Amino acid sequence: MSQHAPRLARLLSRPMSAAIVVALFVAAMSGSVIGLVAWKAATARTSELAQRSVAIENLAHSLAEQASHAIQSVDVALSNIVDARPLQAPDPGRAQRRLSDIVARLPQIRAIAVFDAEGNTGVSSLADAALAGDALASNLAYHRDRADPALHIFALRIAGQSGVGLSKRLTNADGGFAGIVVAIINTEQFSTLYQSFQLGKRGNVSILRTDGVVLMQSKPTLSATASPRGDPALHALPAKLTGLHKVVARDGGFRHYGYAKAPRYPIVVAVSQHDDDILQGWRDGLRSDIAVAALLLCCIVLLAALLTSQFRLRMSIERALRERETRYRLLADNIADVVMLLGRDGKFLYVSPSSQAVLGFEPRRLLGQSCFDLVQPADIRSVRRAAAQLTNPAETRTALFRTLRADRSEAWVEVNFKLAASIDADADADEIVAVLRDVTERHKMEEELKALNFRLAELATTDGLTELANRRTMDGFLRLHFAAQDQLSLMLLDVDHFKRFNDKFGHQAGDACLKRIAKVLAEATPATGLAARYGGEEFAVILPGVGEQDAVEIAETVRRNIAALEIAGASDDRSPVTVSIGIAGKSAAMRMEEDIVLAADLALYQAKRSGRNRSVAVSMQAEEDSAIVPLNRLASAG
Repeated sequence: MSQHAPRLARLLSRPMSAAIVVALFVAAMSGSVIGLVAWKAATARTSELAQRSVAIENLAHSLAEQASHAIQSVDVALSNIVDARPLQAPDPGRAQRRLSDIVARLPQIRAIAVFDAEGNTGVSSLADAALAGDALASNLAYHRDRADPALHIFALRIAGQSGVGLSKRLTNADGGFAGIVVAIINTEQFSTLYQSFQLGKRGNVSILRTDGVVLMQSKPTLSATASPRGDPALHALPAKLTGLHKVVARDGGFRHYGYAKAPRYPIVVAVSQHDDDILQGWRDGLRSDIAVAALLLCCIVLLAALLTSQFRLRMSIERALRERETRYRLLADNIADVVMLLGRDGKFLYVSPSSQAVLGFEPRRLLGQSCFDLVQPADIRSVRRAAAQLTNPAETRTALFRTLRADRSEAWVEVNFKLAASIDADADADEIVAVLRDVTERHKMEEELKALNFRLAELATTDGLTELANRRTMDGFLRLHFAAQDQLSLMLLDVDHFKRFNDKFGHQAGDACLKRIAKVLAEATPATGLAARYGGEEFAVILPGVGEQDAVEIAETVRRNIAALEIAGASDDRSPVTVSIGIAGKSAAMRMEEDIVLAADLALYQAKRSGRNRSVAVSMQAEEDSAIVPLNRLASAG
């Protein structure tokens, strides 16, 4: 080496030789820098597009679930309205108040209206018509031609703006078309949510029907929201609603579409983003890389001209590395989440300063302690199981548990565990990196959402006035137990002279009377049975495992207890309100649940015809009274 050094020094002392060496050095280094920038730019562009593709698809799926849940809430509300037969309601004002109450409870609904088969407004939550013109005519035609009770989703225009409507078919008692109930969606709530996503100036979120009809958009990207005739705009959907679809935009660029179909309804959520918006950050980074590359080229030229400046350049590079390391340390120390390093025994080896803000503990107080000391006893087992499952440094395990802050207040936290990568690839990692996040507010909102869903389910199965089971729940209960039980009894109960009671005292008094009778029924029904409002002033009690004679005893108890309420009746002598009860037990001749209902109807009619205020079982009827009695005769009997 010492022999070649003088020779190299002499070679470099020659002007031509030194110029060639410097030129080769500059060319090699410049080519390396330019190639590195080009490679990095291509890699970063590909990575950015891939990441945005995944993000667009995930966003589309999340929004499809959100839209499905929102529509399902409206669907349940409309089903309850359909079951209540609003066009037959004796009190339109009360029906209107009920619609207004539903609109107030569901923020995604702007208005609800009921129309009869001729398009006349039966009842509405708004003072003016919620739906008119071609939109009303097309919906009436749609449901008139279909007996399907499924929800219909359609696009409409309100005051020159696009909107979304949901409608369901109303059916008469004979199955004929009675009209429709329509809910107008509050699209501003959806638009506000969709515009909160960072999709760029030309990004868009659209909700479409599966036939391509555009229901709503966060930004109007189509040429018009409707044709001159008022028809909704159409969007060409791909044959396969998965993956990312690349479409040529009007400006010659490309637009990336992510589609997701809602799980329960014929709607599709489309999330689109333009190439320019996706690659804006990449372009900014590329400009920075070009600036850095230009700076490096200047440095290379300077290094070639002044070889003696290498030491100073090396010092500046080391200083830059130290500054970068300082920035990384600053980021780790000031991140909102708590970053921790744990040993395999669960003891803290490092805790970021953010533990003071999140948990109230100073990091130095936690060092050396076991992380399980912060976990509530009921959750320790799940946390240990998550930590024990860590076997691969590429895997991440998550645990959700409760902990106590320094002020003894309880908090819900989420921790992601990951094995710390070892420098030696053959060595086992013996440390765990954990990132802790306070999710108390999120957990609270999830619990509130669960409670709301439970309440909605309860409203769908309960009669709103008497708080007994509704007719739909009763039918399902009877169908289930009629097929499963060898012994079963059914009681049908009707309030005597209830129409005269309503006419004399008013419907509010009638409602109060029905509530008190329902309470007696609920108290007398065994835990295995079901008390339900059959319709109007009629009630039903299903008694699985109970024979007809035992059911008669229960019916007599109910009848006496109702008479003991001493609710003043409509007669001149102010005798108390009474009930008539028909009882039927399951027999071998009964093939379907409708048979036992018909038998109990017959017994109830016999009780009415025999003078009311009595219980009559099928087995107690005379042979000549065994003919089937139509329900309209029972209604006329009062």
